[in-house]
Amino acid sequence: MAESVPTSPSFPLIKVAIADDHARFRVGIRAVLALHTDIDLMVEAENGRELLDLIVNTIPDVILLDIQMPVMDGIAALPLIREKYPQVKVIILSMHNDAGMTRHLMERGADAYLPKNSDVHIIYETIQACYSQQRRIA
Repeated sequence: MAESVPTSPSFPLIKVAIADDHARFRVGIRAVLALHTDIDLMVEAENGRELLDLIVNTIPDVILLDIQMPVMDGIAALPLIREKYPQVKVIILSMHNDAGMTRHLMERGADAYLPKNSDVHIIYETIQACYSQQRRIA
């Protein structure tokens, strides 16, 4: 089980949003992130369009963004996020570990790229690393 991290000036609250069309995956991420008191999962969306609509008034620090979704996928959403919210860190999540796609999305502004089957501790650490301005590819 993950340790809860106390929120304090040295551990600021990290506001997180997730866009993924698989409800079970979102529920799992929510449960894992709830164990960490320095994370606030403030927005959950089924696709990129819904994400963009939801973050207009509540801008997150970090977005977990699936690549393949209906309506608007992560590939289409990423440049719009970069244009409107350049300060927001974007972690791409994918079932595919394709080096060409990873490179393409990192060049388009993703801050990290993780396979969806990444260990939950890696996802948490990547959120922290991106929030702290570090790039990561797993």
